[in-house]
Amino acid sequence: MNAVAAPASKSWAPIAWVLLVLGWIALFVPVPQLALRAGVPLIAASILFSIVAMKRRGARAGIASLLAALVLSPALYVAGASTRDNAATKAAPGSVPFVRTAAAFRPTFTAVELAGEYTGDHAKADAQFSQPLLVTGMVADVRVDGPDSPVAHFAAGNFAPVELRGLTRDFAQTLSPGQQVILACDRVHIDGEIVAAENCAKAPD
Repeated sequence: MNAVAAPASKSWAPIAWVLLVLGWIALFVPVPQLALRAGVPLIAASILFSIVAMKRRGARAGIASLLAALVLSPALYVAGASTRDNAATKAAPGSVPFVRTAAAFRPTFTAVELAGEYTGDHAKADAQFSQPLLVTGMVADVRVDGPDSPVAHFAAGNFAPVELRGLTRDFAQTLSPGQQVILACDRVHIDGEIVAAENCAKAPD
């Protein structure tokens, strides 16, 4: 009588290592909150799989990954803090936080293009420019003095200038008429007869 081979037990230890390594990687990725939202849960899952491996296949099966998760993970979390700090929402004057300024993910428009779009359907243009974007143009004027926040304008050819709002005073003082600038803004909308870009700051290099 031929013996029927029993199916091999599922190998839990390699899964624990994969989860652990992915968790460690997440601790160093410069994306805000990724360490807490992905790194820590992955490491916790690795610990769980290590315990399952030890229960199913003996202590030696999962002890290495378990000890690595418990001993090395806290040190790696601290070591990754400097990388994560670069993605924090704090920003120096004249710059914008990483979480809302990754230039690679922002469409870029010239002041002329923005002003031109508002010669037609204002509601359609508002919807089109309701997301963070980069605005480029030549500074027409800057108003720094006064109790209100500094305001600058981009020349827009034959159209009315585009108003740039939310500038810090320190950054606004570096602007001068005729200067070519790229700004990161939260949105553009029509305010009465003014095409206005809100919460603008110097785009990251």
